Amino acid sequence: MRLKRLLIAGFKSFADPLEMDFHEGITAIVGPNGCGKSNVADALRWVLGSQSARQLRVDRMEDVIFSGSATRKPMGMAEVTVTFENSDRALPLDFEEVAITRRVFRSGESEYLINGSRCRLMDVVDLTADSGLGSSGYWILEQPMVAALLSSKPEERRLLFDEAAGITKYKIQRHRAELKLEAAGADLARVDDIIAEVRKTADSLRRQAQILKRYEKASQALLEAESAHAWRQRTALEERARELEETLSRLAGEEQDAAAAVSAASAAAATARMEQERAQAELDRAVSKSGALDRQAADLDRRRALLEERIRSTAEQIDELGSRASGLEEKAASEAARAAEAGNRIRDLEESVERAREAWKSSAGLLDSSSAALAGARARLNEARDALREARLETGRRRDDLQKARDVAARASERRIDLSGQAAQLEGQIQTLVPAVAAAESRLASLGAALKEAMALLDSATREDASASFDVSQAAGAREAAAARVEEIASRLEGLRAAAGRDPDLSLSSLLRMREGYTTAAAAFLEGFHEASLASADSLDGGGGACRALPRGRSRLDVPPGGERLSDALSGGPPWAGEILSHGFVDTDRATALGWYLGGFEGAIVTREGDLFRPEGLVRLGMREEGGLALKAMAEEAAARLERERAALALCDGHLEAARARASAARAALDGIASRVSALERESAAAEAVLKSHTGTLASAREALAGLEAELASAGTVDCSAEQAATAALAEATASETVLAGRLEDLEREVDEAVRGHASLVAAEGAASAELRIAEMHLQKAVEEMQSAASAAEADRAEADRLAARASGLSADLEARKAESASLAAAHDALVEQCDAASLERIAATKARMDRQEESSAADSALASAREALSRAREAKADVSARIESLRSRIREEASSDIQAPPEGSRYSAMDDEELEREIEMLRSERDRLGPVNMLAGREYEEVTGRLEFLTVQRDDLSKAKQSLLEAISEINVTAASRFSETFESVRVHFRELFAKLFDGGEADIVPVAGEDPLESGVQIRARPAGKRLETLSVMSGGEKAMSSIALLFALYLVKPAPFCLLDELDGPLDDANVDRFLELLSGFAGTTQFVVVTHNRRTMEAADRLYGITMAEKGVSTLASVSLEDVEKGS
Repeated sequence: MRLKRLLIAGFKSFADPLEMDFHEGITAIVGPNGCGKSNVADALRWVLGSQSARQLRVDRMEDVIFSGSATRKPMGMAEVTVTFENSDRALPLDFEEVAITRRVFRSGESEYLINGSRCRLMDVVDLTADSGLGSSGYWILEQPMVAALLSSKPEERRLLFDEAAGITKYKIQRHRAELKLEAAGADLARVDDIIAEVRKTADSLRRQAQILKRYEKASQALLEAESAHAWRQRTALEERARELEETLSRLAGEEQDAAAAVSAASAAAATARMEQERAQAELDRAVSKSGALDRQAADLDRRRALLEERIRSTAEQIDELGSRASGLEEKAASEAARAAEAGNRIRDLEESVERAREAWKSSAGLLDSSSAALAGARARLNEARDALREARLETGRRRDDLQKARDVAARASERRIDLSGQAAQLEGQIQTLVPAVAAAESRLASLGAALKEAMALLDSATREDASASFDVSQAAGAREAAAARVEEIASRLEGLRAAAGRDPDLSLSSLLRMREGYTTAAAAFLEGFHEASLASADSLDGGGGACRALPRGRSRLDVPPGGERLSDALSGGPPWAGEILSHGFVDTDRATALGWYLGGFEGAIVTREGDLFRPEGLVRLGMREEGGLALKAMAEEAAARLERERAALALCDGHLEAARARASAARAALDGIASRVSALERESAAAEAVLKSHTGTLASAREALAGLEAELASAGTVDCSAEQAATAALAEATASETVLAGRLEDLEREVDEAVRGHASLVAAEGAASAELRIAEMHLQKAVEEMQSAASAAEADRAEADRLAARASGLSADLEARKAESASLAAAHDALVEQCDAASLERIAATKARMDRQEESSAADSALASAREALSRAREAKADVSARIESLRSRIREEASSDIQAPPEGSRYSAMDDEELEREIEMLRSERDRLGPVNMLAGREYEEVTGRLEFLTVQRDDLSKAKQSLLEAISEINVTAASRFSETFESVRVHFRELFAKLFDGGEADIVPVAGEDPLESGVQIRARPAGKRLETLSVMSGGEKAMSSIALLFALYLVKPAPFCLLDELDGPLDDANVDRFLELLSGFAGTTQFVVVTHNRRTMEAADRLYGITMAEKGVSTLASVSLEDVEKGS
């Protein structure tokens, strides 16, 4: 059997269908990281039935379907098909090739096919169970499995051995049998519970069935007694029914007679009621007409009174309108007179206004000419005033210039005096500043030297600071190293004590307490006895143990000169410790100890460095790092070193702080000197600036002094001529201004007079116009009032005429209403007489109706009595019939027959009614004392009895099946344990050989872990490469773990070869030498086993027969490229 072909479509990153053919030898799968190489291993694991999403590196099983990329859509199905060549029939199918297919859809559905035929997952698992191709088998080995193989729990490692031993199917069978056994046990327990419940129910139903029999017996006796009593009751009731039938016939005749009387009385009452109703209707009509006439008369009275009032009111309005019309006519006449007067006044005012307008026009022309002359005079006066103002300003300016010149001359004189004094003062200051500048330059030079010295001190302090910081870091590192050494030694000491398997507090290493510096010497003296227990010399003859012992009671030697006894260095311990250590002697150095040894000293000599000179001729230089006391010495030395390093660190910290303090002081001094230099530089610059300023000021003062002297000379000649010209111009301007001012005053007086005359004319014209407007308004108002009065008078006369006509109509209407009222009074009297007659007739009809009603009521009472008696008779008859029918129904229901007479001579026929009733009551009480009765108890008891028998048979079958399963499980355990034991021993031998071969020596072993279940016990792996003393696998390197897992893999292979093996980057942690050994091992098995290796190692690629390259040219989509190295070699 071998792997022939692998088809992948839509699985993980393989979007396009991919086909990989596998041949004999080694096939390598290579490619960059992340391109999908490991997906090939996942595809093989998945198609062979893996159900672990964690093994397949996904969250859900549907995640193995290609989920799409930047350019491709997600697919809906993933499919993988693996084809095996089965010519050796390793798979239990009669086919040369066996193809296993697995599909999964996004809906979560899965399909499994074997050679195209659908099957179950269990069929695939069973098919590959004996071939070593289980989903958790050893045919695939990847880098994470290395740690799982060598570091996981022993119980989990057992799976590999199960695959090799071929007991996986036994475990599956046992698991199925255990599930069936568990189910059978649960079914058996459930059946037992059901049987107990059914048996309890059967007992209850049995008791209920017995009660039912007693109930049926009592019911039968009661039925017979009740039948006899019912027969007697039926006979009496039938007799009573016949009597009631006769009574009903009699009462029916009486009812018919009463009904005829009631009909006659009802007819008479109806006739009387009709007469009464007719009389009442006549009376109602008469009363209604009388009321209508009364209302009509009252309405006529109201209307007559209203007409009279309206006539009176109309007469008053006519009188009022006549008086108003007369007043309005008079008002219209007076307003007409006023209007004529206002017209005359208006004409007079219009003539006055016209005259005022003509005078206003002439005065306006005169005013315009006067205003023009006044404007010209004002203009000339303004020009003269402007010239005068300009002359005065010019005179003022010249006087101001003259005064300024005089002031300048005065100030120049004063300034000349001041500048002369300042020049003398500046010359004195210059003489004093020159030596000060020289002194400042000298101090600046000295401070520059001090600054350089401070800079040198700062550099030195900085170097000391850096050196101290380096020392501190070195000391801190040494302290950490010493602390780590202490912890390591303590851990090793604890490990030794734990490995010894004895109480660590009773060993020599824990009991002895040495002075500082002597622990190494004591460890050298005790050698391999660090963890030994102490015994007397007598106990050394017992043997039989693996313990070591130190003798006591030997003779003591003298201490050689210059040395000391080892027991003298003991600082604490049990009393006998000094005697043991008294046979050892300590020297200060190796040369002296060697001289003692060569001189024939018979005691054991040690040095503080751990040298040992034994009297037997054995010499050991230096201390081995093993044993509790040696480790304690090392721990003490490391602790002392740790304390020294801590002290050194503290000293370095002190040096560092001092250096930093000196650096800070140097920086402070440097800053002070720098500030002083800066101050001096500023002072020197300021002095130089003052010197330059004074020099310039002195020069400018001298120049200003010369200029002022020249100005004073020219200013005296200009003052006289300027003052004379200004005085002449001012006099001329003043004379012109005086002439023009006189002419302006004359013109202003003329204009004022013209303005006043024009204003009076304007006022007169305005007053006349206003009076004219008022007169026109009065005229208009008078005309309007006259017209309004005339219109009102006309309207009032028209209204008076209309009211007079209306008053005439109202008077006629009043006369008509009076006539109508008289006719209505006569009609009302006639209606009153009719009402009286109708009322008498209604009273007579009412009395007749009441008589007929009394007769009808009497007849109704008689009829009701007859009907009531008839109804009672019918009810009695119906009651009797119902009682008879009830008796028949009860007897028919209880006895399934009609009521029959009791047999002749029965005990019930001889009893009277009272005795028979007492007998019935007694039988009923006897039956009632039985309580509630299950009427189906008999049939239910039979059904439960049958079910109990069936369940008992089922329980017996389940017990037999459970025993059969227990026997099968025991047989499986025996068979599987036997096969596992044989396989385990074979794997054990091969693992030792392969481990030694791969590691060039060393030791390895596998040990079964004891457990209750032989098929579930774990496997413990022990490995110790050559030259190493490793106790646990966790401390092995990655390469050692990988080589150990390879050794275990091929040890399993030698026991039960798998058809092929896939190694996923297993050679990653191996170096070149280990890769060569690994490839050598693969080559040895490549003749019989196919190897598929996922690798990045160049040597592994060179050793492969065929290369498959997995690339990802399109992001997210893996593609395949293959190369046959054999064809390449042949071609070359």
